[in-house]
Amino acid sequence: MEISRRRLLQGAIATSVLAVGDRVAAAGPARVFVVKATDRARAMAACFDAAQFTACDGRAVAIKANFNSGDAFPASTHPATLRALLGTLKSRGATQLTLAERSGMGDTRNVLTSTGAADVVQDAGAQLVVLDEVERERMRRARCRPCAARRIASEAT
Repeated sequence: MEISRRRLLQGAIATSVLAVGDRVAAAGPARVFVVKATDRARAMAACFDAAQFTACDGRAVAIKANFNSGDAFPASTHPATLRALLGTLKSRGATQLTLAERSGMGDTRNVLTSTGAADVVQDAGAQLVVLDEVERERMRRARCRPCAARRIASEAT
């Protein structure tokens, strides 16, 4: 039985939620933070501050942004927003950052290059995993192993 990339990411997210589930459940209903600012880095930091976010302290963090096509913001994540997110996570103690991405409407690597995301990831010292390039066999093995998503991300780079 094969596992789709979507199911792999869903499993990784579910595993993450299970790992911090007691903290999430104890927090009650989800809170939404909106910050209006022209400086994306300051706005991102303000959101993290408001949420008292510390979950990445000392951990490797994988990010799935929005790069479905090569179209510019708002169709894709703005490069400055991605830069701000990576910088904020790093300043909050993330030990390793990985952008895992699959574009639905084009060649993912070309989309990441044309939108500037690949440069942002490289400049931040993060890793880039193009999910289209991850071997299917490794995706299949992931269905039964909770830490497989992290291993696939680290092996793919």
